[in-house]
Amino acid sequence: MKTVLTAIIVLFSSHSFAASYDIKSADEIAGDICTPGEIVFYGLTERGSGQVAVCALPNDRYRYLYGKIGHQPEKTIVKTRSEIAVVIDDRQGSSEEQVCFGVPDYVYCVGNVTDYHKKIDLDRVLIIPRKDRDNTTTVRLDSETVVNRIREMF
Repeated sequence: MKTVLTAIIVLFSSHSFAASYDIKSADEIAGDICTPGEIVFYGLTERGSGQVAVCALPNDRYRYLYGKIGHQPEKTIVKTRSEIAVVIDDRQGSSEEQVCFGVPDYVYCVGNVTDYHKKIDLDRVLIIPRKDRDNTTTVRLDSETVVNRIREMF
């Protein structure tokens, strides 16, 4: 009887904990940034303070957003489909999918790269300087928070 009572208490406690903190799934969080059905890619940084999103917009346009959670985006780029680069590449032992937005000084890419031989599965943001590609910045994303619909949308 004590076991049943303990199980019931734990069940209700965990339910009220989740409800009191309004825990959202990655899809729900992305839905706060993009209109549902327009989410191409979304993820939180591994440190958990930043987020990135790519949203499909009307008239064949796409928006890239990057910044701290709960703040105005640090970077917003809107481009037409013909102005962005989409990479979907499946090779023996590896795969890659990313969407890239170019501006005069940088290229911003979001997506996933997987190398089955090296056992690498990385969701990331790449910030590539056009003049010095050796100084590319990689921001790792928390894979548990990633919504990746690149293959579906392109």
